Amino acid sequence: TKEITPMMQFKRLSIEKRLNVVNKLFSFFKSVIEAGYVTVDFYDSSIIYDFILDEVKFCDIDLFSKNPSINELGIDYYGTKRLKSPEENILGSIIDEKTSIFTLGAIIFDMFSDVKNNDERYSIGMFIKNDRIDFELNDKVYEVLEKATDYDRNNRYNSIKEFEEEFKKNII
Repeated sequence: TKEITPMMQFKRLSIEKRLNVVNKLFSFFKSVIEAGYVTVDFYDSSIIYDFILDEVKFCDIDLFSKNPSINELGIDYYGTKRLKSPEENILGSIIDEKTSIFTLGAIIFDMFSDVKNNDERYSIGMFIKNDRIDFELNDKVYEVLEKATDYDRNNRYNSIKEFEEEFKKNII
């Protein structure tokens, strides 16, 4: 028998409950940006879901940096390879709100997808979007997440707030 991981258990929650977590993530990310920081080394394991109380908490925020920040480690920059943005692999790249948008988009993609490309993500050292066929939500939301996780940072949303507005507008 295969062990049921917390992520597997989380994905068994209703879409509505997972969308409540997305709302809390948007709120958290906006507060981080408003406080003058960017999310660094934040990934799905930074989200703790209490299945009994239906509550979510965030942890491992000790590496969050002032906005903007500079990638001074190159490919060894903090974070899990499977969710990294391109700039988190390039020495001297700016790490800012657009990087946080990518991170949040990648996490949300995975919350509503059957992820089949983790090995490939680890081999190239960054996030690869999930196939549309493996995504639970509608086409419009898929497109919103594609934009949030665009490898060209200039094509991403300009703010977490803008990303959230587009997500919520298209979730229906």
